[in-house]
Parts: sequence; C-alpha cells; structure tokens
Amino acid sequence: MGPEGGAALRCLACYTGLSSLNLANNALGSPGLANLTSLGSLGGSLTTLHLWCNSIGSAGVAGVEAAIVPLKGLRVVTLGDNSFGADGERRVREMLPGIRELF
Repeated sequence: MGPEGGAALRCLACYTGLSSLNLANNALGSPGLANLTSLGSLGGSLTTLHLWCNSIGSAGVAGVEAAIVPLKGLRVVTLGDNSFGADGERRVREMLPGIRELF
C-alpha cells in the first residue's frame, strides 16, 4: 500500500463495527501512519490493530500518538519491526498503557 494509500485507509473508517484490522507489512512509514487518524471515527469497536513491519521509524512516534491513542477500544496493537529505537519504544509503551500486546 505504501504511504500513498491514504484514500484506502480513510475509506476503512466508513465500516462500522470493524473490530480487527491487519495493516502489517504495508510500508506505510510515518506519512502513511498520519492517514490512520481517520480510524478515530470507529470509536471503541476496533480492538485489534496490526501494524508491524511498516517502516514507521522514530519520527513516527508522534504519529502513533495522534492515530492510535484516540482508539480507546484497542487491546492488541502489534508495532514490532518499525525501527522506533529504544527511546521510541519506551514512549509508545507510555502512551498506550492499556494495551496487552504491543511489540
């Protein structure tokens, strides 16, 4: 999909009751992560979000906060292999304290 897949990501927000979303291995990067903010319209229905291996990088930690923190229903978020670095991983863990599975 890559970062240019923003329109497709915004369309996902139209689905009500979506509980699980697997966007792993899509090369979203931090620009593509910004498009996930549209998922906030799903409210609490989204409980599982897989984003591992998307080249988000340490610059994308702020994007995680903007796109993922508002999704209050999340219990599982997989963010491994995104090159956050040790400090980035620590910051992500701090902003998502209620997540059972994170990296």
